[in-house]
Amino acid sequence: MVRGDGADLILVKADAGRGRIELKLDVTHLNCDDGTCLLPGRLLEGMITAKLQEHIEGEFELKLEDPRTE
Repeated sequence: MVRGDGADLILVKADAGRGRIELKLDVTHLNCDDGTCLLPGRLLEGMITAKLQEHIEGEFELKLEDPRTE
């Protein structure tokens, strides 16, 4: 989903009991200098959530750590 732009997603934590998944966006090898080649974090988070819902039953919360907004 983000590798084509040189980014990657890293699993930080998955807590089945709390229904929470934490991912970190790694932009170390991003193909653009200013980060604009990737969707904004909020849109990216929505796309990742939708993709995960295809594979995970039940409700969960996704937290995406995006270094571009820190």
